[in-house]
Amino acid sequence: MNGLQKTRLSLTCGLLATILLASSGCGGEKKPQPVPEGARILLTDGDRLGPNFEILTIESANMAADRSISFIASRTGTENLQGVFYRTPDGNIRTVLSPDSNQTGNVIPDQIRKLNMAQSGEFGFSVGDKLDSDAIFFSDGYETTLIASTDSNEPVPNFRVLGQLRVEEGGILAFSDGSSPCTVDTSGGSQRTRCTLRLHYGPPGNVQQVELPNDLSGQNPTSIILQVNSNNQAVVGLPARGSEPVVGFLDRGEFSGVLFRRETLPGLGVLTNAKPRAIGSDGTIAIDGSFDTDQDSDRDTDRVLRYRAGGLDLAASTGDEIPFGKKEIIGLNAVAVDDAGRMYYVAEYLGNEGERDLLRVWDGVTNTDIVWLRKDYGGKTDLGQQLQITEIEQTRVLGDGTVLIVVTLGYYEDGTRRITSRRLLRWKNGLLDTLLESKSKIEEGTLVSFDIADLNENGDLLLIAQIDARANRALLFIPREEVLLP
Repeated sequence: MNGLQKTRLSLTCGLLATILLASSGCGGEKKPQPVPEGARILLTDGDRLGPNFEILTIESANMAADRSISFIASRTGTENLQGVFYRTPDGNIRTVLSPDSNQTGNVIPDQIRKLNMAQSGEFGFSVGDKLDSDAIFFSDGYETTLIASTDSNEPVPNFRVLGQLRVEEGGILAFSDGSSPCTVDTSGGSQRTRCTLRLHYGPPGNVQQVELPNDLSGQNPTSIILQVNSNNQAVVGLPARGSEPVVGFLDRGEFSGVLFRRETLPGLGVLTNAKPRAIGSDGTIAIDGSFDTDQDSDRDTDRVLRYRAGGLDLAASTGDEIPFGKKEIIGLNAVAVDDAGRMYYVAEYLGNEGERDLLRVWDGVTNTDIVWLRKDYGGKTDLGQQLQITEIEQTRVLGDGTVLIVVTLGYYEDGTRRITSRRLLRWKNGLLDTLLESKSKIEEGTLVSFDIADLNENGDLLLIAQIDARANRALLFIPREEVLLP
């Protein structure tokens, strides 16, 4: 259900770190609001996780419904090795995978990635980052199991590289992989790997290959899309040829297609491609679809669609007007679905100063605008410049329709963007406010920046924050009581 928006880095008005730390910035922004009263730092770079592991960097983290946390950290030293750890709800930290163990065989633990945690607390991750050097592990925080490895033909035969990985409630795994034959092409200056793709499903110890109708040879290993919800429903996006399925449900290891390439959909056109971006708690799917509307076999219109209870609804299309000087939508990306079936998406349009993004919610009838680039927000600086949203960086949506949005705030001077701060905004039912702001004091330090690491289904929020300097990372926890609107 959650969705993540693209991150863009802009260094204007000097280095971003200097800007965010400056008390007055370029123009003098007003004093930041205090951090939420219940916010607390759980872990920081430099902490020790056992006798041989001092944290160099906290890389990524997930949080379950009971507030247990799985995270990846790199340790100090010249090897740049990483480990996986589990923090229990009462604060104890357990080592799941140590770089000093022999759990990974010949796969060097310097690229641990694709951490994914179910709300029930089980999680999976990958060790390795390339063809024929990869392994998948599963853990509940206490016992860790090897699921697949390029070192061995067991338990998953002919496993050569991981594609996507998801863990459902109760520790059920769904993952795609690349198997033989695989090819590697470096003629364009970068490495392009193509393999025959497969899909697997099941609990540790009984993972089975899913039978799929598509020809999946010669594909990018990450081409299969997997989305799961808290009720163990999974939706799959497949690369397709001819009239093969592009979107389908995965039910207890069996795939059933619901949308097909070259399918004619009344009022929409001929479907050329579709990608499921999120699945709600009731099985509602948010889909990005591409269509041929003039029967020339070429894609000419993009749409965001809602698949619900066997029916397909249209939320928006490229070419639609938006209420900003009658501008037309030129791009669309679905983000999330909440428990009521409302769909959240980003519409891209061409403004007077270039491309802009607009975050919206569609309730089945009406589109409501939430935030957009160049939206006035945050008042004025001490020198009178109007603050605006200059970048929409991340979006998370809770089941009740609470939306959390990380944005960059600043103003424009003679056409140049001046960054003043980073904010975490909260929106629900038309009300927009600030939950967290850079430059605020946090314990003994100053909050420089932050990114959302995870938001559990109860509304507890986990961030990776930078304290005092961008190089100093910390796990920052904000409880649901501070996140949810009264």
